[in-house]
Parts: sequence; structure tokens; C-alpha cells
Amino acid sequence: MSNTVNYDEMKTIVEDPKVLIIDVRSPQEVQSTGKIGNSINIPVDEVTTILKGNKESFEEKFGRPAPKPEDPIIFHCLKGGRALKAWEASTSIGFTNAKYYPGSYTEWSSKN
Repeated sequence: MSNTVNYDEMKTIVEDPKVLIIDVRSPQEVQSTGKIGNSINIPVDEVTTILKGNKESFEEKFGRPAPKPEDPIIFHCLKGGRALKAWEASTSIGFTNAKYYPGSYTEWSSKN
């Protein structure tokens, strides 16, 4: 099973409310460039802490249930490097259905 998704897969994924898309850029980057679909923003350095953290606080902060280890998650950033780090961090704490988008926001914004 591949640990990545491509642009065509992302076009479908952004329409699926069951998939959690996490933008791991800084809040300032997201604000200045835009975001992909209904993604939530968790900076790469906070991914492990937030995914392992309190489920109620996750829902309060992001307005959706905290992901379970088997839930589908897609990480993206600007060019793919931080998304890969976030994917590695999530799998190291037991998330089995996580992937990352190597093209990330750069590819997404150039095609949309």
C-alpha cells in the first residue's frame, strides 16, 4: 500500500468528509497562501502532541472528532517535505491509515 496520494486522488479526497486533511504549515503560511478544501492546520512540530492528546480538546479546537488510529488522514504542506515528516510522526504513534501528498499546496494551487 502506498503512503502517498497524488493530485487526482486529492481531488476526490477533498470531497470526502470522512478523510481528515491536515495542513502542517505554519498558521501564517496558510493565511498568506490559502488552503486545500476543508483541511485543518496543525503545524508539523505539533502533530504528535495533538494526535496523541485529549480527544475533547481536539474536537473543541478543530470542530470535528479526533481521528482514531485507523481513520484516513492526509498530510500536506507547501512542497511535501514537512508532510512526509508529519506522516512519519503519525505512523510512529500508531496511525495506520495515514498518507501524505508529495505535491502539497504548490501542486494543488497550480492546478486549481
